[in-house]
Amino acid sequence: SIQKVTNDIGAEQQFNTAIAALMELFNTFSAAEPGPKLAKLVLRNMALMLAPFVPHFAEEMWERTGGEPGIFRQAWPAFDPALTVEENIELVIQVNGRIRGRASLPRGCSQEDAEKAALEDEKTAEFTRGKQVIKKIFVPDKLLNIVVK
Repeated sequence: SIQKVTNDIGAEQQFNTAIAALMELFNTFSAAEPGPKLAKLVLRNMALMLAPFVPHFAEEMWERTGGEPGIFRQAWPAFDPALTVEENIELVIQVNGRIRGRASLPRGCSQEDAEKAALEDEKTAEFTRGKQVIKKIFVPDKLLNIVVK
């Protein structure tokens, strides 16, 4: 949300989509029931991003979450792309170029781990059982294609 709001009110000047992103963040936050430390961090960042749109409300929200008076003297929240990267990926498993299954594996897994997961998958094993493996094509974090004869 930080990146979206920053981009929308900065370069794009699309305030309606920035507000929509903040509403989506609030709805997700409300449903998540975070602990007190995370709740405070999210609410403070939300107050900073709301300030250009509803300054009096944002100031009140900022102070109630422990901030010093003067929300407009605070730094804009920073976006950290490392926090948005999923830990697991969905690897597509193909046999002879046709999708036969999918496996959830850790990002950056080795080809050996991908092959092991593919052979443990019942649907994939059904198409490889008793057949000679000619070639294996592995695209990291994307797919494993097993060519059989």
